[in-house]
Amino acid sequence: MKRALLASRWSVLLLLAFPSLSSSQDAFDVEKVLAEMASKRDSFDPAPLHKRGKEGLALLLDRLLPDTIEAGGPPATEKEIKDLIKRLSDVNPKVRQAATDRLIRAGRPFRNLVEEAARGGDADVRLRALVVLSAWKPPDRDVQQYAEAFHVYATSIKDRERLDVLARRSLRALDPGMPEGGRLALLRGTLRGVAQAGDDRYGKVFEPVLKHKDVRVPQLVLGALGSHGRGNTYFPALPPAGTRRSCPSCADA
Repeated sequence: MKRALLASRWSVLLLLAFPSLSSSQDAFDVEKVLAEMASKRDSFDPAPLHKRGKEGLALLLDRLLPDTIEAGGPPATEKEIKDLIKRLSDVNPKVRQAATDRLIRAGRPFRNLVEEAARGGDADVRLRALVVLSAWKPPDRDVQQYAEAFHVYATSIKDRERLDVLARRSLRALDPGMPEGGRLALLRGTLRGVAQAGDDRYGKVFEPVLKHKDVRVPQLVLGALGSHGRGNTYFPALPPAGTRRSCPSCADA
C-alpha cells in the first residue's frame, strides 16, 4: 500500500512537471514498450526500439530513470535560475510550467537556490520548488521487471550518439550513491551497454566516479567497464578480492 501510494505520488509529480511528455510519448508509446519489456524479459526484441534512435532511448530513460533527464540547450546560469524561481509564481500557468520544466532539467547545479525557494514564503513557489526537488530524487517506480529486457537492448546499441547518452545518464544516476534493487539491475544494463563498445573514451567520462564518497559506486563501474568491456584498457581490472568483498552486489557487475 505504501509503495503504491509513493508510486502514485511520483507519477502525479512527474506529470505536473512534464505535461509535454505525454504528447511526445503518444507518437512513441513508451508504456507499450515497457509492458513488452516486462513480459518478454530476456527474449525482448530490441529491433523496433533501435529504429527510434536517440529519441527512443531518451524517452525510455525518462521513464526508467527520470531523475537523470537531461537539459536541452546551453547550461543554466545563476541569474537564469533565480529568474526561473521568480516565474514559479507568475499569473500565467504556462509561464509557471515552463519555469518548472526548465528548472528540473537544468537547475541541479544550483540546488541550494531551489531548496531556499522551497522554504520561502510564497505558496506557489514553495510547491513548485518541491516538485523540482522531488524530480531529482530516484523514483519509487520498481524497474526490476524491465532490467533483463533493457540489458538486451542496451548491450546491442552500437552508435556513439546513444552510447554517449547511456554514459552521461548512468553517471548522473550514480551521483546519489550506490543504487539498490531494480535500479541497480537497470544500471548494470546501462554500464554494460557502454562497456561493450570497448571505447576508452568512456573511461574518461566515468573518471569522476572514482572519487565518489561511497566506495561501492566506483567498484560497480570498475566491474562493468573493466571486466565486461571488449578491449577497455582505461580502467584497470577490479581491485583485489579483499576490496570486492566490501561490495557483494558489485561482484556481478
